[in-house]
Amino acid sequence: GQEEQGWWREGKKIKVISLLDKDLPRIFSKDNEHVITLVFADADPQRRDMEVTAPDYCTPAQAKQIVEFIDQIHNDPAETVLLVNCKYGLCRSGAVVDYVGQICCLGFWDQKGKNPQIVPNFWVRHLLFQEYYTKDLH
Repeated sequence: GQEEQGWWREGKKIKVISLLDKDLPRIFSKDNEHVITLVFADADPQRRDMEVTAPDYCTPAQAKQIVEFIDQIHNDPAETVLLVNCKYGLCRSGAVVDYVGQICCLGFWDQKGKNPQIVPNFWVRHLLFQEYYTKDLH
């Protein structure tokens, strides 16, 4: 029906954050103003120093890319749909959805009700909020 199709109706911009494992092929051939692709494992390190010893985890630099991409969307007056994908659509993308929901005052639990299997990746979420709260200090 019309309600289901409303999120992509003409006039809205569509932006994509694609989060991939290193063994998966890229969905989009290259990054541009509408799409960013980041490659990191969907795992939570058990210690904060794991980013140094396990480069497959999300890095602060990757979190910065995500935050800057979302800031551009948030600061654009055009109505925009943000799509976030990862292998299962649960953890990495869940962390980004949680972050966007909180900084845009959308609320994680509202998103959780629409997608109940979301379990945000703690490490990715931590890095996103760390970047958000320190970005003006750079």
